[in-house]
Amino acid sequence: PNTIVQLSEIALGDSQPQVRQMASVFLRKKITQHWDALSTEFKDKLKPTILNALLSETEHLNRRSLA
Repeated sequence: PNTIVQLSEIALGDSQPQVRQMASVFLRKKITQHWDALSTEFKDKLKPTILNALLSETEHLNRRSLA
């Protein structure tokens, strides 16, 4: 979970689109790999964060990387 939190912070907040995109790719892979092991509470906090990131991201490739 710590890695997922750190990657989500980078994917949401870095000023460089390329860095956000790479963090998004790694984040998506980590979430996919560990989804079943994550607590329900953590999942409930993560879902709106990802949705907000998708809505606020200005770069098309970064939105695709998050989805």
